[in-house]
Amino acid sequence: MGIRRRIKEVDPVVLVALVVIVVGAYQLYGAIGRASPLVDFGTEEEARRAAEARPYVYAWSGVIGLGGVALLAVGRRYAALLVAPAAVLPAVLLASTSASMALPFFAAVVTIPLAVGAGVRALLTRRRTR
Repeated sequence: MGIRRRIKEVDPVVLVALVVIVVGAYQLYGAIGRASPLVDFGTEEEARRAAEARPYVYAWSGVIGLGGVALLAVGRRYAALLVAPAAVLPAVLLASTSASMALPFFAAVVTIPLAVGAGVRALLTRRRTR
């Protein structure tokens, strides 16, 4: 199969969903690193930076969720299922755990590659019709 034929078969909605997921993941990594630092010395400056970064974590998690909704709208259920933890887990853990814990950061590190991989696989494979 040639590259031209492969490009013609790309679903534009899946491509947009992949771009949204990748941009959201890139920004979420930056925001989650500020909101839940790996090493927390307990200074007022760190607490202020973490408090300022929390809304960004929630917003970028929502952006990743929109990428998953776009995949779901096209009929890529399994890809959307793999994107959902990256959209939900870091934000929920940040809201429910202590600010000094690095658990939301580790959740983002584990779930975001799954979301990006699911988007890439959805982009490169054809949708099966019944």
